[in-house]
Amino acid sequence: DDDNDWELKFEVPGAKKGDKIYIDVHSIDMDCIREKETGKYYRIATHDKKKEIFAKTVRARKLMELIAKNMHQNAEPGIQNIDVARKYSNSDYLYDPSDEYDSRILSTNACSEQYLSRESLCVLASANVGKFSSVPEVYIKQLERIAISMNRFLDNVNECELLYKTYATPHQRLAIQKLRRTGAGVTNIVGWLLKKKLIYASKEANEEFEEWIKVFNYFLYLGSEQNGKEKGDFELFNKEKWKSSPFVQRIIEESIKLNKKYNVSIITGNHARNVTNSSIAPTGTLSLMFKDMVMSYGVEPAFFLFYWKRTRMSGGYQYYFVVPKIVRDMFEEAGYPIPMKSDTIQDDWTGTKGKEILEYISKHLSKINIPFEDSTKIDPMEKLEFMSKVMKWVDSSISTTYLLPEGSDWKSVYN
Repeated sequence: DDDNDWELKFEVPGAKKGDKIYIDVHSIDMDCIREKETGKYYRIATHDKKKEIFAKTVRARKLMELIAKNMHQNAEPGIQNIDVARKYSNSDYLYDPSDEYDSRILSTNACSEQYLSRESLCVLASANVGKFSSVPEVYIKQLERIAISMNRFLDNVNECELLYKTYATPHQRLAIQKLRRTGAGVTNIVGWLLKKKLIYASKEANEEFEEWIKVFNYFLYLGSEQNGKEKGDFELFNKEKWKSSPFVQRIIEESIKLNKKYNVSIITGNHARNVTNSSIAPTGTLSLMFKDMVMSYGVEPAFFLFYWKRTRMSGGYQYYFVVPKIVRDMFEEAGYPIPMKSDTIQDDWTGTKGKEILEYISKHLSKINIPFEDSTKIDPMEKLEFMSKVMKWVDSSISTTYLLPEGSDWKSVYN
């Protein structure tokens, strides 16, 4: 009965080393932990209630401590606040017990950016935020074109799955037909913030980017509504149920405000081609494909103003030193052009060529006003505040990583 003797172990049938493991956290349990009531107990639930076996109970706070210790040491297990997720899950409000497909979400994909119902798919794409104007009156016109096009493109991927029968299982076919999930996201946020001379996760940066991501999602939903009216709604669409989703209500209300401010269309909620439209993935590989190298990936802060990358070509590793174009432009405008003809130069394992340029950048950096803090200096709680601003306007989820300050212990994770 001594809680200190407990080890936190998860036996997951079929799980392999490296697989992501999640624990469902229900709101009532979190309340127990906050209230510090030692008499309360925590429950780990499966999706099959008939097969649940309660071998022993453990105090809620003690279990949270064990989870925090394991997360600090191994980065596992993850926690999903399932009640909150289901409250804002559009597909949960469309659940029809008489239908052959259960639209209620179960968990996320491995990277956590997409909540999924049974055998649903991740159909994702990401916009390079750094390419957009920093002026609202300009970027709203850009987003009108790009976001609506992204939504249509991703829905076409779903259509191709059905048309060419490339789905893996019959349930995947059902998931596409019934819901047509999509997830348009972003990358290179820091590149955009540099244009506005704002530091990632600062109060002003949070406010400015929330406005951008809000408009982005508005146009994704407008595109889905237009597409649904043109081609037909996803099969489980029900106008009354759709409008009962808190996230849909939020987007509709925001569209009315945007209509008054920018004279854009109001979302009616009478049609929808896709049950979800937004999702922010890690975008590591995708972000390497742009002509101009990005400052940051996904929703993350930047490593630094320059970095090395390694690629594997023709069976062997190649190394490159990278200074993104926006940094090179800022140095050149200040009269200190970085001696590079492009964003990347080929280097070796020891970084010989890159170190020479690094010395040049370090020598002149103090003379150039670059509002910037690298990822190791971003306070985790400030990043959490930034995430709360972004998540408000994302209908699925966000994949992100929190870097703890050097010397942190498991209590930092717990708190």
